[in-house]
Amino acid sequence: MGSTAQLIFNLIFGIAILGFASIKLGIRRNYVLLVIGAISVPIALNYLLFSWSAPGVVGDSNSWLGFLANYSGGILGGIVAYIVAKIQIDAQKIADKKKEYLGQLPTLVKVQIELDKFINAIEDVNMKKYPKEKFETNTHYLAPYLKMDDANWSGLELIVDPKLLSNLVRIRNKYALFVDAISYDLNKSYVLIEEAKIQKLMLEKKKLGQRLTDLEELDISRYNGIFYRNYWENIQAKQMKASYWNELTDGTLKQIIENGLREVNLLINEIEKDK
Repeated sequence: MGSTAQLIFNLIFGIAILGFASIKLGIRRNYVLLVIGAISVPIALNYLLFSWSAPGVVGDSNSWLGFLANYSGGILGGIVAYIVAKIQIDAQKIADKKKEYLGQLPTLVKVQIELDKFINAIEDVNMKKYPKEKFETNTHYLAPYLKMDDANWSGLELIVDPKLLSNLVRIRNKYALFVDAISYDLNKSYVLIEEAKIQKLMLEKKKLGQRLTDLEELDISRYNGIFYRNYWENIQAKQMKASYWNELTDGTLKQIIENGLREVNLLINEIEKDK
């Protein structure tokens, strides 16, 4: 009777454990069926071999019940060990994910500050209603106010959402290019170009009448480099300024930044609620 009671208990306990595992842990159906099959095999063998007294079967009913009880008990022990391990692993995964989720909050707050600053800068520039020509030549004095704080963007890799991360990287790059475009002083560039051009022409004119010193020859090359470097930088900066003037006046730039800021604010609110 002891073996019979143990076997019945094991079967009932096993079914309960499998039910819990399938509902709570989401164990796949085929795994559940496999374990049920493993428990049922000895029972089937008992009926097919022992109950029908098949040739070659040895042992009495007590021996078979004892075997079945031990067999099913071993399986249940393995199942329980697996469930305990899975619960611990899942709990650790949740804890790690929570830590990672909360860990992005400082970075998000710093990015929020940068985006707010960017929007304020855009609004300030728009309020002045610069025509295109004045925007290109008169906005460089805003550079100190617009300057990015790289420290506020240094932790972007902590952001978990890949879509938000890629969006913020694009915004950061756009911000950097905007600051570069605004900061470039076209008037100063024009002066450097003309000075280099004049100095270079003076030395080349002098060269027609007399032999130049090695230092003067080097000065020709230096002024030539200054001229072309500033000439091409001037052209590129003017194109960038014109492009950003268009995006400022039609609201495209502000919309891009506001969309990014909205996503950041939503995530910050979610994290603060979960805390």
